[in-house]
Amino acid sequence: QTCALPIFSLALDYPEPAGISRVERTITLRPGAAAIDFTLTLHARETVSTAVGLHPILRLPVEPGALELDVDFSRGFTYPGYVWPGVGPTLPGSTFVALDAVPARDGGAVDLSRLPLGSGTEDVVLLADVRGPLVARFRDEGTRVRLDWDRRVIPHLMLWLSDGVLAEEPWNRRYRGLGVEPIAAAFDFDNVVSTHPNPLTDAGHVTSVLVTPGRALHIEYSVEVSSVDQYV
Repeated sequence: QTCALPIFSLALDYPEPAGISRVERTITLRPGAAAIDFTLTLHARETVSTAVGLHPILRLPVEPGALELDVDFSRGFTYPGYVWPGVGPTLPGSTFVALDAVPARDGGAVDLSRLPLGSGTEDVVLLADVRGPLVARFRDEGTRVRLDWDRRVIPHLMLWLSDGVLAEEPWNRRYRGLGVEPIAAAFDFDNVVSTHPNPLTDAGHVTSVLVTPGRALHIEYSVEVSSVDQYV
């Protein structure tokens, strides 16, 4: 009989007086599929509000536009400032409703649904209240990656586009990746920002979770790979 078996579990204990006492992650292979299932569990020693996020990263192809992103969301937000001076393609502090029409810093719009853009880029956008999994199609190799997660707990998705810009060690302008990060947070700001009123909460979007003693918070997510031909 075939059954799912944990690959391994990781745990981190936080010392007092931290409100979160322990974080656990379990990684499991899914039988019969090229897929990995994860569970992130938070334990608290006192009732605490905290930002939380996951940090998967996809590779960026060499050919511009060879990676296609498909995700349904209610509203998008660009970063409130420049992540890196002079290289972010988006207009800071703006909103959008389609990933292929994000306000650009030089006017018009930039298409972030087809990556890479073909030039050095360092930028972040937040997709609020995502309504389904993220599907990423790598046209250069005919594969599809499906990222799914418990959106009842962490409803948003942050995209971190980093393409050959980070100059300091250990990056040396060689790093190329797309962070696809489910979050309940105000971008990547300090936890204090996410757990207090901020522009995202003012717009009706949750930016933290509540964890209580004796009631662990479980967050499930998965990454699955298939051929593009299998996409429905």
